[in-house]
Amino acid sequence: MDAGDYDEGPMTEETKRISNVVSTKVNLASNAIAGTIAGFTSSVLTHPLDVVKTRFQVHDGRASTVPKYRSTLSALVTIGRTEGIRTLYAGLAPNLVGSTVSWGSYFYAYNYMRGYARGFPEFVDSHGQTGPLINMSCAMLAGMCTCLATNPIWLVKTRLQLQHGVSVEHRLTMTGMFSRVIRDEGFAGLYRGLVPSMMLTSHGALQFMAYEEIKKVIISYANDGDEHLSTIQTLFTATVSKTFASLVTYPSQVLRSRLQQADPAFATADPSLGPSRERYFKGTWDVFTKTL
Repeated sequence: MDAGDYDEGPMTEETKRISNVVSTKVNLASNAIAGTIAGFTSSVLTHPLDVVKTRFQVHDGRASTVPKYRSTLSALVTIGRTEGIRTLYAGLAPNLVGSTVSWGSYFYAYNYMRGYARGFPEFVDSHGQTGPLINMSCAMLAGMCTCLATNPIWLVKTRLQLQHGVSVEHRLTMTGMFSRVIRDEGFAGLYRGLVPSMMLTSHGALQFMAYEEIKKVIISYANDGDEHLSTIQTLFTATVSKTFASLVTYPSQVLRSRLQQADPAFATADPSLGPSRERYFKGTWDVFTKTL
């Protein structure tokens, strides 16, 4: 055995290690980019429906600054006719910023945590895959980190979407709304609705858990072990997992929207709210009980 043969083994192992590290970083970057593009595209296409959803969520029939609509189609037509098509895209800027940042960071953090978990034998099965509880834990941790960073953006988006009865030229912009919230409510005002927002981190956790479990079933029973899903299989898996997560977490979205709106006690002239003009919604439990 000559010197060259003696050095070949260690050099090969080191090369493999470096290759694995580079590959992991490239995959994480790819996931972040894919998540960012997906968040940007979906936000633009579905924003009018998001405006309608927010208005439905805050209307409780007692203290609300937006009109009541009969249906989703009625809301789209009414808003477009009475307030202008631009109103259907109110809050688009913070929605784009929030979706792009949150999905990009979420995908990166989620896949990083799952990759880290795979380094512990007790967290993976015989095929090297993490189980549903580990997937859910990784998703929730990633969601909580993202939530803390983006809650002010979502609050501003909600406020912009609810600017009813204000002419287009007098409506606040994203930066203008940030300034108003800080001026009137302080920096703490940017984190109204944080508790239900934290509860909503379970949405991503439930979605990814369901996605991974459905994917495993497809790989085992439909693909004969092939881990690559077809376009139809991916669409089906994503749709079912998203629907499941939305049904479970939707009530938290209602609570968040009602907390993040400009408080009705200061935005309405309804005398039944009392002369003290105290906050109508005083916290998560208060909005929950008043919603019921």
